[in-house]
Amino acid sequence: LEGVVRFDTLHGAVEVREALKDVRRAVILDAGLVGLTLAQSLAGCGIEVTQLVDGPSYWPEMLDEKASRLVEDLLEKNGIAVRRQTAARAILGAGGRAIGVETAAGDLLGAELVACGSRRRPAVALVEGSGIAVGRGIRVDLRLRTTQPDVFAAGDVAETVPSATETDDRRPSPPGDTPFCWQRAWNHGAIAAANMLEPAGVEAAPALAAGAIRMRTEVFGHELAVLGAGHLPDGPDTESVLLPAAGGPCSRGNLSIQGGPETYQRLVFQGGRLVGATVFAAGERVPELDRLVASGADRAAVERAIGPAEPQTAGGIPQTFARHCPICSAELIVHHGTPPGRRFRCEACNTELVVRWDSERMWIEVSPA
Repeated sequence: LEGVVRFDTLHGAVEVREALKDVRRAVILDAGLVGLTLAQSLAGCGIEVTQLVDGPSYWPEMLDEKASRLVEDLLEKNGIAVRRQTAARAILGAGGRAIGVETAAGDLLGAELVACGSRRRPAVALVEGSGIAVGRGIRVDLRLRTTQPDVFAAGDVAETVPSATETDDRRPSPPGDTPFCWQRAWNHGAIAAANMLEPAGVEAAPALAAGAIRMRTEVFGHELAVLGAGHLPDGPDTESVLLPAAGGPCSRGNLSIQGGPETYQRLVFQGGRLVGATVFAAGERVPELDRLVASGADRAAVERAIGPAEPQTAGGIPQTFARHCPICSAELIVHHGTPPGRRFRCEACNTELVVRWDSERMWIEVSPA
């Protein structure tokens, strides 16, 4: 049917854009990263968006209950209706065009655009018949070697499975699932290259240097990152810790969120080691937490690294923000007190950028000539 689209290629993106002129309502099937991106884009175009989530909450395999609720609240605040535990039974059409969706419960949702926003799957077919081991992704060791020692895999397709000789007992193994994250893929490329060029007898760079980020994205300007096993619930050997938004000592147990209802920083310890973290609307914490999770830091090391925040200063931007370069997407940290209009260059692509602030929102744009 015309109006039924995917959003996983450039062609699909162009198809969505061309279809928008006749669209008032859209239904997005599933809640993968692609679906989240598309939902935000369509809502920004003034389209009425409904997103179907087949589970009891948003990304239960990736987010704890509190983080899921924060994401859902932010989506609904921006006009996206999230329907939980709802799957599509059929896409309805008339005259060759989509007109709506029938849910498994028999509800009818009107829609001129139906988008498949499914979760991503690693493209492992390219190694079929090669003898290279495949799990959910292409299996690699901590140096990104596949089971064929002269073949390496990097990025979203690589599923890191440490061997017995490479596992550090003091450090938790990486999660078995395959994260989908451009920062991880970017870092993997450099590590795979270094290890392919490794001279005989020289210690190779481990893939853990690429960090523990499983997923990192933005939800209406609020950064969301899941590091390692950040979704694990409390249990006999697992304890979660919430960080106050303004820094300071860690607090144990299930405390209420401090520093505003849209800020959330949850650390997960297992056997006394940091195995994961979930960070929402506090992106400036992500680089340090990523390093600590990847290294399996103990509680004392985490407490030393996560110190009190700097005191607020008069004038300038009142908070510290993490944003991405609009050209290359490299991470940029803008500290509190930075004056609006400050110009600087991205260290990754050398583009001249400028900081903007409208008393509620901070963003970075390319500096005008």
